[in-house]
Amino acid sequence: MSPGSNYHTFKNPNELCFALALDIQKFCEEKADEGAECSLVLSGGNTPKLLFEQLGSSTFREAINWKSAHLFWVDEKLVPTSHPESNFGTAQNLFLNYIPIDKKNVHKIRGEGDASAEVNRYSDEISRVLKCSNGTLPVFDWIFLGVGQDGHIASIYKGMEFEYVKDNICGVIKAPGQKSKIITLTLDTILNASRISFIVTGADKAEIVDAVLNNKKSAENMPASIISRNAASVEWLLDERAATLL
Repeated sequence: MSPGSNYHTFKNPNELCFALALDIQKFCEEKADEGAECSLVLSGGNTPKLLFEQLGSSTFREAINWKSAHLFWVDEKLVPTSHPESNFGTAQNLFLNYIPIDKKNVHKIRGEGDASAEVNRYSDEISRVLKCSNGTLPVFDWIFLGVGQDGHIASIYKGMEFEYVKDNICGVIKAPGQKSKIITLTLDTILNASRISFIVTGADKAEIVDAVLNNKKSAENMPASIISRNAASVEWLLDERAATLL
């Protein structure tokens, strides 16, 4: 098992996402009780959609103390919010439109303009909100990640180089098979988070979960393995199908 990582198995994706929504509710409430704010970083992909549906449901939309929460994104394609591949647009449609969160606490990556200009702007916004001193990386409270069958996370693939990076916070990348360039947080930024949760479901993810969590050589340089081995606090939330080989 990767050092610093642990995993929890749930019967199905819905059970997993309901449990995670409860955990988010508890976390935001604890932060509010402390008089503190919290930073949550969201991902795209299919499984997060189930989480977003939970967050926007009648069970959670009012129950979560959103006043203490700042929402950020791991990555975003250079497409407008109305585009079906927009991570922000998906989150907006599934839960942001239904929750009582102050708009100034929602920090989207703007996919409509120039990539390098947006990297500069978003890096500066992250630094301002998280009160980073010059040259220091932000410390997000909690980042939610998926994982690809090839071990990529966010839009960071094994061996891929950034086209442009601002202060190591986020950068521009051209992912395999993607028509659009993508803005993504860097591995350094993700690694610096206080807590990271991988959300992984489906039998097609069983091999990569096994390779990463059992430290197989085939996975050693994959971004998911780098995060799993080196981040301060990592948990893997799996449905039964994704955990088949563990």
